Amino acid sequence: MKMMKKNELTWCKGDAMRRHLLKGMWGILLIGLVAFIGCQSTEVTSAKVYLQQKNMEKAEEMLLLATKNEPMNPEPSYLLGLEIYSKQKNWNEMIKFFDLSISISPVYKDKIETVRKKYWVDNFNAGASYYNALLKGEAKDPDKVYTEALSSFNNCLIIDPSKVETYSTLAQVYLFGNDIENAKATMKNAIDLNTDDITNFVNLGNIYYKEKNYTEALKYLNMGMEKDPGNVLAIKQIAFVYDAMGEKTQAVDAYKVAIAADPTNPDLMYNLGVLYFQQKDFQNAANQFEQVAGMTPDAADALY
Repeated sequence: MKMMKKNELTWCKGDAMRRHLLKGMWGILLIGLVAFIGCQSTEVTSAKVYLQQKNMEKAEEMLLLATKNEPMNPEPSYLLGLEIYSKQKNWNEMIKFFDLSISISPVYKDKIETVRKKYWVDNFNAGASYYNALLKGEAKDPDKVYTEALSSFNNCLIIDPSKVETYSTLAQVYLFGNDIENAKATMKNAIDLNTDDITNFVNLGNIYYKEKNYTEALKYLNMGMEKDPGNVLAIKQIAFVYDAMGEKTQAVDAYKVAIAADPTNPDLMYNLGVLYFQQKDFQNAANQFEQVAGMTPDAADALY
């Protein structure tokens, strides 16, 4: 029997080891391939084919079936939201299945948030466009445009109810349509979401002021002032409220504070002058009217 040399024996062992490793690698790849195919259910595979064929009805049918047969698979519900319901602008169903997908697994969460943001922006911009057309008097059919504005902003609330700007703007649209109750409720939602934005407090105070509910108006205006004591809008509105309530002394004090915050506002000076006149403080009234006349000469004839 021929004896192998030492280096030949080493080569033989190395060759056998390589063949063994290659077999092992092929085995792992085969197992992975089988596992991958196994994870892709018949329903999901069929749905993807139907999506490629633009057969949305059959794709929806297969994906709904997959959510029942594979309750722990986040992909079917994700695809339903992305490929079916978002395309139909069925926002309630889109969010329903997106939420379902995330509740099963966060694997599609980032993609879902990107899609959610896109459709929120689309609807917000549409609503803002409709609302601006109403404000500028450019709407050919104001009733229809008003309805479209409301619809767009309410879609935003469905898509992402955490966006405070949706509530703030929607409240203004309701006000435009003189829907006071919905305006108040929506603005309160805005305040609940962001207690640091004084604009929402002032806007809600203004709503109550227009409704002649002066107690509630002062409540929200003062809450806003606690956040920002120097806010000119809140200061002026508080003066208007006291004036409307007939609280002359408090109104005078409020107007003085408002004028100190906004010293070039002739309307505030004129209103303060009227209050002085009503209190028969004619000298102070004359001083205010003279300042108004100096700032707006065209108003001098109306004052005297």
